[in-house]
Amino acid sequence: MSRTSISRSSSSDTYEILAFRYATHKNRTRFDNFMSADDHARPEPIDYFVWIIHNADRTILVDTGMDHAEAKTRNRIIDIEPAKMLAQAGFDPAKIETVIVSHLHYDHAGTFDAFPNAHFHIQEAE
Repeated sequence: MSRTSISRSSSSDTYEILAFRYATHKNRTRFDNFMSADDHARPEPIDYFVWIIHNADRTILVDTGMDHAEAKTRNRIIDIEPAKMLAQAGFDPAKIETVIVSHLHYDHAGTFDAFPNAHFHIQEAE
């Protein structure tokens, strides 16, 4: 996360949404992202995020990210594992009760065990 301080929401009907960048893939090329007539070998780095949606009463995590072991098998570099980053930002992974998983790719759904008290929500098609 790029902010150095977090202003906690004090109202139960107002949510704050925070994005946490936990990894990057600097050697990715445009071809990995798009199939078009431009220069496919040109670098196009990608960052990896998890999201917190919270208010005074509730904290929801969107996606759980990947861990160091998974990153290594895919030649990715993790700056910090998502659960550790969230803890450092004041969000205790053990206290997160709701996780929304956008889809079951390794970089979105790789650290479920880091959130032992969470209920996980995912679309039926996955």
